Amino acid sequence: MMRFPGPTLATALAAAVALTAAPATAQSPDFAVFLNVRPQPSPYIADWENDPSIVTLVLSYTGTTSVAFHLVCTMRRGPDPVLGGTSTPFEFVRPSQLVLTAGDGIWERNSVTYEPSFSEQLQRTGRLSDG
Repeated sequence: MMRFPGPTLATALAAAVALTAAPATAQSPDFAVFLNVRPQPSPYIADWENDPSIVTLVLSYTGTTSVAFHLVCTMRRGPDPVLGGTSTPFEFVRPSQLVLTAGDGIWERNSVTYEPSFSEQLQRTGRLSDG
């Protein structure tokens, strides 16, 4: 996994799993989205960087035409956004299924935004807070 200053993609995915119980949804009936997370994932960001399969996103497409798409996500703690991002572009050229992990461009690293205190806590401790 590529490293860069500030919280990493794995951090974003770890936060996504830790902060939301809301199901993933698609805007089109031609898509089905399934978010799989291993039970009891590690709170340490380094573990997520070393094993990006801790979270797997499965996308299924049943449409009949080629379609380009991207993923947009906002994580909230209560009503407040904590993290947000947009994926790299993907394209289905026929009905099929994609299985994506943290290393597959689920989020474009330059488009991830963090609530400042959450970002500082991740950088300072290297782990997600309890609860």
